[in-house]
Amino acid sequence: MFYGLSLSHPTRLPPPPPKPQPQQPCPPTIPPSFTIQPLLPRDYIEALALADTASATLNSLLFNRYPLSPGSQRKLTDARLKAIASMPQESMFMFKAVDTRTGRIVGVSRWTVSAEDKDVEHGRNSSVDDEVEEILARSIPETNKACARGFYSMAGNGRRDILGVRDEDGRVVKLVPRVELQTLFVHPEKGDGVGVASALLQWGVEEARRLRVVVYAEATEEGRPVYERAGFEAVRVVDFDAHVFGGVGTHRYTVSLD
Repeated sequence: MFYGLSLSHPTRLPPPPPKPQPQQPCPPTIPPSFTIQPLLPRDYIEALALADTASATLNSLLFNRYPLSPGSQRKLTDARLKAIASMPQESMFMFKAVDTRTGRIVGVSRWTVSAEDKDVEHGRNSSVDDEVEEILARSIPETNKACARGFYSMAGNGRRDILGVRDEDGRVVKLVPRVELQTLFVHPEKGDGVGVASALLQWGVEEARRLRVVVYAEATEEGRPVYERAGFEAVRVVDFDAHVFGGVGTHRYTVSLD
C-alpha cells in the first residue's frame, strides 16, 4: 500500500542507487627496469668507465684537457683500482644498479660506515692537506693540480666542519658517527628518470636509521633534487669558482644530512 508523502514535512526522495559499474581490471605490474646488487671487484672497470661518463662536468673541472689520452686513462684507472684496494673493506659498501634488459651497470654508490666517533689522528690521514695530497698523488699529465687541490680542500674542510667534534680550543678532534655517501653516479641517459639514484640511496638511509646515526652526502646541483625527495636536509651550499684556480665555470655543491 502506498501511503504518499507528508506535505507538512517535505522530504527529498533519495537518489537512485548508482548503477553497478563493470569492474576494471588492475593494470599489470611493471617490473623495475633495474636491480640493485653488490658491486664486485669484477665490476670495477665497468663502474669506473661509467663514472667518467657520468662525471663529465666534474672532470672538466679537475683536468685541463678532457677526454683524457688513452695512456692517461689507463694510468688513472690503475691508480683508482689501487686506491679502492687500499680502503678498509670492512667499513665500505658498494652497490650497482643493473639494467635488467642489457645487464649493463647504469648506476653505482659507495658508502662508508663509521658507527663510532674516532679521533681524526687515528685515521688514515691526520689532516685535510694529507687527504688532498694523497688524491693528487694519483695525478696524470692532464690534471689541473691547482683546481683539484682547491676543490678537494673545499670538500674536506667542509666535511670536517660539519661532522667534526671540537675540543675546548676549537680544533676538530673527532668526527661524529655516520653513514657517509662517498660517491653516487648514474648513466646520464639510461639511469635518469627511472629512480636509479633514489634506489641507490636507500641502503645508506636504512643503515643509518638502524645504527641511529646521520647520513652525510655531498650533491651536485643536478643531483640535489634526488636528495631532497629522499628527505635530506641541506645544511650548506658552496659555490666553487674554478676561475680562481685556472679552471672554467662556477660549480655549486650542497652538503646534506639525513
